[in-house]
Amino acid sequence: MLAAARSDAIDVLVVRHMYNLSRTTQHLAFLLDELTSHGVRVVSAADPGLDTETPFGLFLVRVVSAVAEIEHTGALADRRARLRHKQKSGNESPLAG
Repeated sequence: MLAAARSDAIDVLVVRHMYNLSRTTQHLAFLLDELTSHGVRVVSAADPGLDTETPFGLFLVRVVSAVAEIEHTGALADRRARLRHKQKSGNESPLAG
C-alpha cells in the first residue's frame, strides 16, 4: 500500500474501518501522514465522515483512533484484572460476594 502510494499508483484508499489500517494511534498517524503526503485520500466505507480529504475529516479520524486505542487498552487492563482475581480466588466469579 505504501509502495503504491509512493509511486503515485493510487489516489484513494478505501478501508472498511479505519482500525483496519492500524490498531495504534501512533502507527495510524504515521500511515495517514505518509499516505496524505503522497496525495492519497483515505476513506472509511463504514463511516464516510472519516475521510482524510478535509482537515476536519483528518481530525475526526485521529480522534476516533485515539478513543479506540484507549478503549482497547482499558479492555486489556480489565481482562488482566479479572484473570488475576480469578487466579487469587480459584474459580469464583469476580462478581461473587
